[in-house]
Amino acid sequence: MSGPGTFFGLEIGRRGLQSERRAMDVVGHNLSNANTEGYSRQEAVHVATDPYCNPILNQKLIPGQIGTGVEINYIRRFRDLYLDNQWRDVASSEGYWEALNESLKKIEAVFPEPDEENGLQSLIGKFFNAWEDLNNTPQDIGVKAAVREAGVELTTTFRQTYTQLSDVWQNVDSLINDKVERINSITRQITEVSTAIARVIDLGEQPNDLLDKRDLLLDELGKLGRITVEHSSDGYVSVSLYGQELVSIDNSRVEITRGDAEGWAAGNQETGMMVGYIDALDKIESYMAMMDELALGLTNTVNALHATTTSSGTYPDFFTATGAADFDLSADVKSEITNVNGDQALYIGGKRTELTMLGNTATFESYYRGLTTMIGADTQGSADRLGTQNAVKEQVNNLRESLVGVSTDEELTKMIQYQYAYQSSARIVTVMDTLLDTLINRTAV
Repeated sequence: MSGPGTFFGLEIGRRGLQSERRAMDVVGHNLSNANTEGYSRQEAVHVATDPYCNPILNQKLIPGQIGTGVEINYIRRFRDLYLDNQWRDVASSEGYWEALNESLKKIEAVFPEPDEENGLQSLIGKFFNAWEDLNNTPQDIGVKAAVREAGVELTTTFRQTYTQLSDVWQNVDSLINDKVERINSITRQITEVSTAIARVIDLGEQPNDLLDKRDLLLDELGKLGRITVEHSSDGYVSVSLYGQELVSIDNSRVEITRGDAEGWAAGNQETGMMVGYIDALDKIESYMAMMDELALGLTNTVNALHATTTSSGTYPDFFTATGAADFDLSADVKSEITNVNGDQALYIGGKRTELTMLGNTATFESYYRGLTTMIGADTQGSADRLGTQNAVKEQVNNLRESLVGVSTDEELTKMIQYQYAYQSSARIVTVMDTLLDTLINRTAV
C-alpha cells in the first residue's frame, strides 16, 4: 500500500503559508482603500486543494482519503447588482432636484426681499409716489427732477435684475453643455475599462479594481440621468440613458448631443441632473418673460398718459422698451427735464393702485410680488424634495455600504486570524523539518 511522499507535510505547510500570506495581502489592500471612493471590499476565498488518492488493488480511484492543504481559489468582490441599480435610481432623482435647486437658489439671490429699500417692488412704489408729489406742484422743476430720478432708479434696477437673470440662464445653459461632454467622456472611459476587464477575465483572473472603476463611472452617469445596465459574462456592459443605448454589449458607443438632452427632458420628469438643468432653464425663461411683461406694462401704461398734449405743451413718451433688457427713460426725458409731463401727474400716480396687469387683475406691485413669491415657492419646493431624496439615498447608501464598505475593525480581526493561521502553517513546516532531520540524519545512528 503506497502513501504520500516523504515531503508531503512540507507541501501542506507551504500551501498554508502561501494562502495566508495572500489573504493578508487582500486585507492590507482593503485597509489601504478604506476611504477610496467606489472601492468594494474584497476577500480571499480559501478552498481545500484536491485530496490525495491512495489507489489499492480492486478499489476505484476516489478522492477524499487524505487532504492536501489549502489554496486561494479567487478574490471575492462584494457587490450587489440590485443595490447598485436601486442606488442609481435614487441618485438620478436626487440629481434632478439638486440641479434644479442649485439653479433656483441663484435666481432667488437676484431678487432682494420685498421690504428691501432697493428692491424693485420698493422702487415701483417710489416711482409712483414721486408722481403723486409732482401733482401738488406740476411745474416744479425740482419735483420733476425727482420723478425722473425715480424713473432712472427703477429702469436701471430693472435692467440689472434682468441681466443677472440672463447671466444665471447662461450659466445653467453652459452647465448643460458641460454635462453633455461629461456623459460622452464617461461612456468613452466605460468602453476603455470594459476592454481591460474583458482581457483580465479572458486570462481567468478577477479584475476587481477595474470593476470598481467602471461601477464608479456608472454611479456618476446614474446621477446625470436615468440609466439601465446589462452585464455580459465576458466583462462587457450595455448602458442606456433614458432608453437610448450609449454603450452596446459589443463595446461600441455613440456620442450624445445637446439635442438628445433636450429630447430626454421632454419625456422624463424629475430624473437626472441633465433634465434638472433643462427644467431650470424653462423656469428662468418664464421669470424673464414676466419681467418683460412688467416692463412693457409700465411702459405702455405710463406712456399712454404721459405722451399727450396739454395746456403746457406736447409731451413725449416717458419710457422706452421692447422688454426688460432695454427698459429705460426716453431720450427726450433724459435730455430735458421740462419734458416730464406734470399735468398728468395725478393720473399717472393713480395707476399704482389700478389693476393693470394679468388681464386687469393685478397692480404693478402685486404682479411683481407674485413673481418673487413664485420664485421663493419654487426654490423652497425644490429644496424640500431634495431633502427627501437625500434621506432616501442615505438609506440605500447605508444598505450598499454595509455590503461593499470596508470595516477596519473587521479587517483587523481577519488579519489576526490569518496571522495565527500563518503561524500554524509555519509550525507545521518546523515540525516536519524536525521529523525529516531525525529520519535522514539520526536513523540507524
